[in-house]
Amino acid sequence: MKLKNLLLIAFAAALSLGLSVIATSGASAAQSNIKIPAGALIDVGPAAPCAAGDIVITVKSGHDNASGDPVSGPYHENATIVGDAALVDPATGAVIVQGGHANAWFTVNINPGGTVVQQDFAHADFPAPVGRIDLSGKFTLNASGVPVVNNQRASCG
Repeated sequence: MKLKNLLLIAFAAALSLGLSVIATSGASAAQSNIKIPAGALIDVGPAAPCAAGDIVITVKSGHDNASGDPVSGPYHENATIVGDAALVDPATGAVIVQGGHANAWFTVNINPGGTVVQQDFAHADFPAPVGRIDLSGKFTLNASGVPVVNNQRASCG
């Protein structure tokens, strides 16, 4: 079973256990679309060319801010998470490097014409010799509102 499938199972299990969802704030008319429970595992993408494996964040804390009209726009939502990072083999799920720290931002913008733009940014700091890795790309939301990252680009830093 691929790592992303295992992560989706873990997300579903975390949600079914009733783990707390990051608190939302913002305009009362705005709804939060991004739901990231504490303890969730988020695969923010491949670390190549900086290191082998995917960067997986175990969410410790974060917050979500939303404002505007999510149906017709304009609408803006930004979820920020902080957690522990590991480099994980995407084929086997084996941990390659652990002991990292990461931050990630997931942003949803809906323009007045209804065009939806979803972007994510993350950076992870690992012990030497790996160091810092920055990621940026796109994501979608699964049925539970948890980000599923795709189309990532990594830079070594």
